[in-house]
Amino acid sequence: MKREYLVDRIAGSYSKRTGNRSLWVLCLRTAVVLFLSCCGVRLAAEAAEETTAATSNPPAADSAAASLPFAWDVTEKESPWWGADHENRLFDCGFRQVVIDGEVWFMHVKWQDLYLGNCRVMRYKGPDLDHLERQPDGAADLSGAHGGGFLGVGLWWDEPTRTLYTLIHTECEPIGEQGWCTKKTRMAMSQDMGLTWSKPVDVLTRALPNTQDYAGSSFEMGPADFDFYTDVRGGYFYVTCWNGFVAKKGQLNSFVTYNEVARCAIADKMAPGKWFKFCNGTWTEPGLGGKASRVGFSRRGIYGNTIYSTYLQKYLRIGILMGIADKRFAAFGFRDASLCISACSDLAKQDWLPMAKLFDQPDNELFATVLADEKGVDPSVCGQTLRAYNFWDWRTSQQKDRVLTITLKEGSTPSRYFPPYDSYTYEPHPESGDPIESRKTRIVGSADPNVQYDGDGWTVESSEHYYQGQASTAARAGQSIRFTFRGSSIYWRAAAGPDAGRADVYIDEVLQQTVDCFFPECALPYPFAFVQTGLTPQQTHTIKIVVRGDKNPGSSGTIIRHIAFEYGK
Repeated sequence: MKREYLVDRIAGSYSKRTGNRSLWVLCLRTAVVLFLSCCGVRLAAEAAEETTAATSNPPAADSAAASLPFAWDVTEKESPWWGADHENRLFDCGFRQVVIDGEVWFMHVKWQDLYLGNCRVMRYKGPDLDHLERQPDGAADLSGAHGGGFLGVGLWWDEPTRTLYTLIHTECEPIGEQGWCTKKTRMAMSQDMGLTWSKPVDVLTRALPNTQDYAGSSFEMGPADFDFYTDVRGGYFYVTCWNGFVAKKGQLNSFVTYNEVARCAIADKMAPGKWFKFCNGTWTEPGLGGKASRVGFSRRGIYGNTIYSTYLQKYLRIGILMGIADKRFAAFGFRDASLCISACSDLAKQDWLPMAKLFDQPDNELFATVLADEKGVDPSVCGQTLRAYNFWDWRTSQQKDRVLTITLKEGSTPSRYFPPYDSYTYEPHPESGDPIESRKTRIVGSADPNVQYDGDGWTVESSEHYYQGQASTAARAGQSIRFTFRGSSIYWRAAAGPDAGRADVYIDEVLQQTVDCFFPECALPYPFAFVQTGLTPQQTHTIKIVVRGDKNPGSSGTIIRHIAFEYGK
């Protein structure tokens, strides 16, 4: 029997459950956390490189905790400044303030000029971010790109030379038929407090210069759409970008987008050639043309801002989940846009803890966040209390921009649950530095004759998001899938979702792991459910998936949706 599903099953079903959804998700989330805490199930997995010994890449120890080791209170008020002056301000990305001579400065390009070469620079200063007053406008020649006007996303003041530096999110070409535009990050300087600016120069670019240089049907968007952070304690600038491999022709798949990070020593003053990308634990890949690996907060990224808390002695990152579908564009992705929070102890290691929801608000429409200390001044360091200025494009958001006051306290907070592996397209990307993104595999779909199904009741489920448009589904205990291959690694793709169950995974008749395909928030078609590397490549191996017929207490069913296997060449 063939079961047909509309694309809405993946991309839009979550929005149809808006009535009592917040309570429903909160109850599920609590149940999941309690269950996992009791059973000791580990929540995340590091993507391991191939080794000489077989490794099933179980969830990593540093991501195993089901809770953040602190708690917080949040109060909210309407923004007195950020939500005003729509004639001049339209913000759909994060920005950074800078403190000069004891005053807060904030700058951006007038929104009508964002896609022009010569741009008016709106300049503001005041005692804090709540009381900024407009100063005489500046001007900048930001030509050389389709959309080069996103000045002010990162600002830094060099006191000895009285020079202002900015990083600029730059869109190189229109979206057109592509899933998204190509992007890069540029740098410019001003020696008159932003009235005039030097011609921008590139500091961060993608691995290959041209879209057609990328193999297959996808290309790398590029390192931009970023958060800028000055880590005075460690001596580096950090840029956390929104990147991803997206369709050369087709819609944006937000599920497969991710965070990557680059840094530059403060002493090098943002100079081209002095930026390096984080790649598998090192900072050796160049910012211009280098490769990067993904940085996750429970495998997923956060689109937000970073600040250091002296109270926690940790770096905090606050923002929305990376991969939220933006309703302004033809895209599909996650639907729960609640603000999230994560923490790490060392930016050099990017050792971020699993994210938690700052508070539960799935229908949040304010996607951008600027952080400051409790006075709304310092962008780098806060104490026990901090402010989050939360805003977005006023043309599409019905919510009013707001200021959140966050007071940190002792306690623990359940993390937001995600499957153990992140989401990836069905094509490997050798241009990436990420070990899973750049995997060397062949893919075998669910309809391939070499895939054997045992047990009655297997059905076919259709979706444009599945490999070759279909998945094989089963829900009864004992139903199984078997595939024999020769190679050094095996990757199992199975869709996660609110009605998914558990399955046992065997390699060469030895039980490796029990996989839980439950994900409470939405149907999730692109993650790997299981990865094992380090197999003997000269030998023949067999992977067997056995449906258990049981489930996470929060799941509404026991379904296993088998999409594909990938095996190492």
